[in-house]
Amino acid sequence: MHTLTKNMIEEHGVTEFHCHCCEHKLNPKTMTWLELNSETGEWAIPGREPWSDSHVSQGCFAFGKACAKRILKEQKGLTQS
Repeated sequence: MHTLTKNMIEEHGVTEFHCHCCEHKLNPKTMTWLELNSETGEWAIPGREPWSDSHVSQGCFAFGKACAKRILKEQKGLTQS
């Protein structure tokens, strides 16, 4: 399975989505997009970080809601340590 970013999907008209984390098939109406910072490896909700529109954005990747929530929670715990 290939990892698809949001812009790739829009360009190619892909309609089937899989979670970037667990690879389960996703419902396009309930899935979540997370944006990856290529310099730090941090995930964020698209558009909420100052780097979202810069060259450090690796793009947006599809996740199931539970996986996205877990990743953001784990990441938050690491930055507070």
